[in-house]
Amino acid sequence: MTLADIYPTFRTASGFKLNNFKEERYPSQLQIQLQLRVSLFTSEENTPSPRECYPYPPSFERPPPILAVIIGINKYSSQEYNNLTGASADADAFEDYLKTRLNVPKQNICSLRDEDASRRAIISSFIWLRDNTAYHRDEAAIIFYFAGHGAQTQKPAEWDDWITPTGNIEMLCPSDIGTLTGTDGVRRQDEQGVVPGIPDRTISVLLSQIADLKGNNITVILDCCSSAGMVRSAKQERYTVRSIINPPAVNSHSDDSVLFSGSRGGRMALRDLSKKHQRSHVLLAACGRENFALEDPKTKRGLFTRHLLKALDREDIGNLTYVSLMHKLKMPERQTPHCEGDGIHWRLFNNQVSGADKSMILTKRDKEKQETILQAGSAQGITIGSRFAAHATNLIETHMQPNPCLGYFVVAHVDTLSSVLILPPDSPTFRLPILFYSKLDRLANNSIYVYSTDQAWLGSIFPSDLRSKLSVVLADTRQCCDLELTVLDRIVYFDQHSPLVAPYIGSRMRYTAEADDVETIRNVVKASLHFYYNLARSSPCQFNDVSMELHKLSAEMTEEFDKVFIPTGQNLMAEEPATVVVDEDAPLGITIHNNSLNRALYPYLFYFDPADLTIVGWYLPPIGAGKYAQTTKVDAPLPPRSTLAIGHGDGGATPWSFVLPPDVKKDLGFFRLFLSTRPASFESILQERSPFEGGPSRSVKSTVPQILPEGEWSVQTVTLIQFLAMSRYENLLDVLSKEPVWSPDNEQAILEPFTYITSNPGKEIRGKLIEAFNIWLKVPSDKLQVIAKVVNMLHAASLMVDDIEDDSQLRRGTPVTHKIYGIPQTINTANYVYFLAYQELFALRGTETSAPPRQPLDALVTAELLSLHRGQGLEILWRDSLQCPSEEEYITMVNNKTGGLLRIGIKLMMACCTTNVDIDYVPLVNLIGVYFQIRDDLMNLQSTEVYTSNKGFAEDLSEGKFSFPVVHGIHADKSNRQVLNVLQKRPTTPTLKIHTINYLKNVTKSFDYTLSVMANLEAQTRAEISRLGGNKGLEAIMDLLHVDASKFS
Repeated sequence: MTLADIYPTFRTASGFKLNNFKEERYPSQLQIQLQLRVSLFTSEENTPSPRECYPYPPSFERPPPILAVIIGINKYSSQEYNNLTGASADADAFEDYLKTRLNVPKQNICSLRDEDASRRAIISSFIWLRDNTAYHRDEAAIIFYFAGHGAQTQKPAEWDDWITPTGNIEMLCPSDIGTLTGTDGVRRQDEQGVVPGIPDRTISVLLSQIADLKGNNITVILDCCSSAGMVRSAKQERYTVRSIINPPAVNSHSDDSVLFSGSRGGRMALRDLSKKHQRSHVLLAACGRENFALEDPKTKRGLFTRHLLKALDREDIGNLTYVSLMHKLKMPERQTPHCEGDGIHWRLFNNQVSGADKSMILTKRDKEKQETILQAGSAQGITIGSRFAAHATNLIETHMQPNPCLGYFVVAHVDTLSSVLILPPDSPTFRLPILFYSKLDRLANNSIYVYSTDQAWLGSIFPSDLRSKLSVVLADTRQCCDLELTVLDRIVYFDQHSPLVAPYIGSRMRYTAEADDVETIRNVVKASLHFYYNLARSSPCQFNDVSMELHKLSAEMTEEFDKVFIPTGQNLMAEEPATVVVDEDAPLGITIHNNSLNRALYPYLFYFDPADLTIVGWYLPPIGAGKYAQTTKVDAPLPPRSTLAIGHGDGGATPWSFVLPPDVKKDLGFFRLFLSTRPASFESILQERSPFEGGPSRSVKSTVPQILPEGEWSVQTVTLIQFLAMSRYENLLDVLSKEPVWSPDNEQAILEPFTYITSNPGKEIRGKLIEAFNIWLKVPSDKLQVIAKVVNMLHAASLMVDDIEDDSQLRRGTPVTHKIYGIPQTINTANYVYFLAYQELFALRGTETSAPPRQPLDALVTAELLSLHRGQGLEILWRDSLQCPSEEEYITMVNNKTGGLLRIGIKLMMACCTTNVDIDYVPLVNLIGVYFQIRDDLMNLQSTEVYTSNKGFAEDLSEGKFSFPVVHGIHADKSNRQVLNVLQKRPTTPTLKIHTINYLKNVTKSFDYTLSVMANLEAQTRAEISRLGGNKGLEAIMDLLHVDASKFS
């Protein structure tokens, strides 16, 4: 697809003429959570809606479709600049890869070559991505590929807000750069009278606009360079450099007409230019700032694209992250590609599934030296004797994508930025690829001393056989402990006896745990060990010529109506400890100065929050690929005598402001700046998940990166005390006149009971039924995803209420929700989730490209929720009034209660299906629902060891529930009231329950009767499945639910 296909009405004899693109301003709404609970300066949260695009492994979720711009320029119109020989071929090869390997349709690709790739046409291609109507936000992956010349030039004086390390700007060179008249026939109005390049500032704004409207699943691939020097010497080595010298100067107003107009009408102010642009996209660049992107005139191909496509062809794209791609990218020694952006740990072209585990450290087997090298050393806190688990990939392990441990290594030798691993004594050997990943299992020579006045209880939490593995020592006294655990009313309080924290905010942490929550308690201790070890350890040297400043940022409007953030006021880090008055409306930014005359540095900035023990990456440099990925051929973000802006300018994090939790007047945090003289990976320091949040933390032959002599490293720490401002209510009337603010923190807090119950899934029968019925109904994947989500939400909400009404104790082996969060919060969350589920139904409405549902969805869901509550109400009424229903009344109740939830999913599918639209599957669903509930009733009374551990022994008897076997037993001998009497007593001890079960099993033969009814229902269900055409998915579900009667004898 070319621009003529996109905008055919604007094609002219001399080129392309574009309409006036206009766009509304979309305010950013993603709130970053660090200890600093960062304010609103970024893009919205993702709402994935994948569509079919390219093949994927069976265990891998379907990736999103791809929308791509592919540009290759060999021929440059100006005689002042040399032509290239391989850029167009590179673009053709990359386009062929998208079409043949990833099945990207032609209409999803905007393809520009040579003279068609004018400045105006390239900018138009960005606008085509931004304004494309085929995909909504987060529905498509976006790729921008450019092969051609790049350049550097002096920054316009008016762009003082655009801070760069060298003071220059970088640019892409369109085919008409340097000409007096563009190829579209329109005379340029630049002061220089010539067509300029496209500066990085313009590209950053365009990418931010695309990210605002389409999401940040954007990959920018640049096979060009911007180095301005030594081009001739490089060319002597038979390679051509993709860079031009002395490009036209850039007018500060060159792109006003584009940047101030959008697709939806109305003049707009530019997106905040001080926003960290790496958040909008991932960049794969052929080389660094001071190196070269080379092409070979003999092969007529660029080195980077050629080797990139080889890697993509060789590897399973479903298992590649951007980081692992760089690790496995084979490059000649003369060129070192770079990768940067917040999304470098995502899967390639796919941010909708789990990506890389950041704690995984690249490891390589050196065949020549017969050594195994871990790419981390003393700078990262590695110690001799530490144990690491080996993994084939760096992916987060999930149920659908396992990444098992292949074996263990121990550290035998530690250097500054690398370590040597060996097999433990008597350890079996195991096979590994040349490159693999290691995850810390146990840090040697480092322990945490834990104390509690209840030594017996503490010993049960940390039995002697686990203490060594967890690096825990039980302290004898409070005075010699690092962490104190106090148990009051079965609640555990944590006190951090750290001299770095306690003098400022006291020792008591604001979060607690239940005394029997062993997993959380151990996680808190483990997280504390990692947190304080990395906070307290020192470096062997100090780089005293590096300083760090924290400033308030002033939001200013330039004459072009750009909103930019400028540092203002005094340095808030001038003293140690530093103090900051919390003002949620005052954005902050950091500036790092390298005043060294000859030392280039790689900075790694982290924020340590002792309140929840998290360690968050604030700034991490780009990563390199190839043999020199561990050398200074990777760009140093802090060259000698340079400045790095974080939160403003062209690098660093988004501006933020401190926010204190309710009822907290004072808080504490630490910035730690790790500095290295060569690239390294410090991400194993990260601890992004708080232990108080619950849940899990989260064969290829390849060229091995060369390890050069070890570099130097240093670390600086800034203690930051935050105080609450007292003028919060001075303008309360103005505040209350605005729309109520609802933050992601608030949403997460009130949904915590819902998150708790869904984090422990059950048999997932409803999800399996949806998948099975879709064999018949063929619901579009985006709508099917919404339906599954709605059903899961409604089911979880009903369970929370059901457990309260039944006074249950366990749900799937863990305490029920209201025992953790209390009845009021649980009820409120359940009701809230009901309404959220209704909101989700809006996504099932018809669009311009899809037909509307065949019946009103809200009426459908409302009817079935009424049925559910009618069934639940009857069951409660019978229980509380000790009124035994007939079997027919029981079946009707079950069809309302259990059947209601099952019918919601299938009826929604029937309303949105594309096949078998006239077939009624509801009777089959009703059969399955009744069978499922009667089976559950029987299994509850049978109570195998597995069932008992999940729900408790014969829990239905404790709840006084009239289950199916109980109903039969009561009616089988109405003169005997012992079952009714047992239900009235709600027994909790096994003795009475066992007596009642034996009575139902041996006297009334209720178990045998229930099994016969189930056999009848199962036969009817299988017969109905066969009558409807057969369904292997449903047959598998019935096989799973089948009960062997012989086990009940």
